[in-house]
Amino acid sequence: MEHAITGDECFRTKSDGIVADIRMPKMHELLRQFAVNLNLEVNRYVCRDEAISEDRERPNIFEYTVNVVIPAGSEVVDITTWKKSITLISVPCSFYAEATGYFDGARFAGRYDGRILSEINTPFANIRSGMFMRGAFEIKIEAA
Repeated sequence: MEHAITGDECFRTKSDGIVADIRMPKMHELLRQFAVNLNLEVNRYVCRDEAISEDRERPNIFEYTVNVVIPAGSEVVDITTWKKSITLISVPCSFYAEATGYFDGARFAGRYDGRILSEINTPFANIRSGMFMRGAFEIKIEAA
């Protein structure tokens, strides 16, 4: 699966370091609506480095972490069938992603690793599930 991303902005803060707010505007409509419902439209990636690296051997690591609860009765997407279903119980989820890359003068590129983990504890069973994502990325830099 491939997703185009756009950046709302990239800036520096005293407390967090370098921050990049990312959107995926062309994702599948069912996934986009799911993100909107959970307030996950903008993913805030944070890098603790002082500067953007131009050295492939010393890349920056931007991290994104968020915990949410999918409320009972929510529409979710089974990405194996691309069909909607309704959650019967609330499901806590943990999202974590790393974008590791460097700037080559025109683009910031590297690899992406992400995971979504959930754990449901009921009187009958404890269920853990996860989805792992990995791939290359490239962000073309355009001046505002």
